[in-house]
Amino acid sequence: MSKILFIIPPKRGWDGKLIAQVFPYLGVASMSGYVKEFGHETCALDLSHDWGNRGADINASIRKHDPDIIGLTVFSSLAQECRELVEMVRINFTKPIVLGGPHISVCPEYVAEVGADCGVQMDGEIALAEIMKRVDDNLPVRGIWSLPPPAKLDYLTKPDYSIFELDKYRHWTDKCYSLITSRGCPYGCTYCAAPLVTGRKFRPRPAKSVVDEMAYYAGQGFTHFGICDDAFNADIDRAKDICRGLIALDLGITWDMGNGIRADNIDEELAILLRAAGCNFISAGLETGNAQMLKRIRKGLTMESVIRGVGFANKHNIGTAVNFIIGHPGETWDSAMDTLMYAKQFDSSYVQINGLIPMPGTKAYDELRAEERAGRARFQYEPDYYLSRFMGQNIEPVFETDELSAAQRKQLLIMGRYITRKSAMQYRLGKVIGTLLSWLTLNERVFQAVNNIKHNRIGIKIYQ
Repeated sequence: MSKILFIIPPKRGWDGKLIAQVFPYLGVASMSGYVKEFGHETCALDLSHDWGNRGADINASIRKHDPDIIGLTVFSSLAQECRELVEMVRINFTKPIVLGGPHISVCPEYVAEVGADCGVQMDGEIALAEIMKRVDDNLPVRGIWSLPPPAKLDYLTKPDYSIFELDKYRHWTDKCYSLITSRGCPYGCTYCAAPLVTGRKFRPRPAKSVVDEMAYYAGQGFTHFGICDDAFNADIDRAKDICRGLIALDLGITWDMGNGIRADNIDEELAILLRAAGCNFISAGLETGNAQMLKRIRKGLTMESVIRGVGFANKHNIGTAVNFIIGHPGETWDSAMDTLMYAKQFDSSYVQINGLIPMPGTKAYDELRAEERAGRARFQYEPDYYLSRFMGQNIEPVFETDELSAAQRKQLLIMGRYITRKSAMQYRLGKVIGTLLSWLTLNERVFQAVNNIKHNRIGIKIYQ
């Protein structure tokens, strides 16, 4: 049977710097567990912990493992670095190179541009097993693999973490575990690429399998869990069943959802169950404080419904973050100021305000390109550049429109970044110290020093 070497790049922090993976990459662990069921062999090389020696490490790993396939995970923010990695692999490897990860779902043309053999869009497990079977049968491996994603995730096997050097991962050694309970997002937000990556249909794991996984790792000494779904509570009854299962086992754990929970689909019963099951933090998107913009971005909710859902969480001692975006297509100075003022006063633990990063394939990106062709919008940078350099809290606008100039956007983003820092620091450090530190971090050198602290073990304990 064939053998695959998975290569994993670093992460790009929200300040734009390359940082090490803090948890063994879940997508690779899931694919490894799945293809092993068919008798294939797997191994992994995570370059994020020794990025400076990536060329030598790639060559050494190829010599050591002699793989039949190399699989590389590509994130949009790492597209330039991954292009370089493909070139490095090609020096001493003539067998198939397979690219996966979010960027391939959004920009499949990237596969041919960098000279890889094939790419996998959306779910990788079944497609990779088919690709490895073709390698076994000496058949060519070419093109883009985009198989219809299964309606349910009950086919998934237990993630395989045996292929990682686990002592290198900060969250693993601190007994923090990451998992997904579903894929797919059924909502139609214009700015979001998640449906391109995981599908428009909500595809859940059975509640019991989620509870069993958390119980197993709790038994291994893990004390905190992070759920990484796009829409955990799209099926509110399943969400409640997961909570009830955890409550019945009384595992003594905490867990959070820093990514995807719909605040408009939180009722008081769910909030009570979340808290009783150990959930101590949720993050939800509202994205604008202007009612007209909310309709335009097709968020599919109302401001009142978010206030209500977040209010239930606050009432039952669950930390809350609410996310906002400045710079949607059609945004004006007045509507953006509505968002800043609304975010500043929102009753949550803290708020996060980011600038719009237009992802290729999204409705927002297509709308901006149409406006550009009509002479009403102007991109300041192309996607290859801004996706690999600009993160959400970047203050350099990616584009401007007739309604909102680049200079105005930058001014708004600076105000938004300060509101974000102040509210987050007050939440973590208290009102007095948090306010003082937020003023000090207006100086970029001070901010970078504080950010560096956040990534060491003391900062992790504060920000966990």
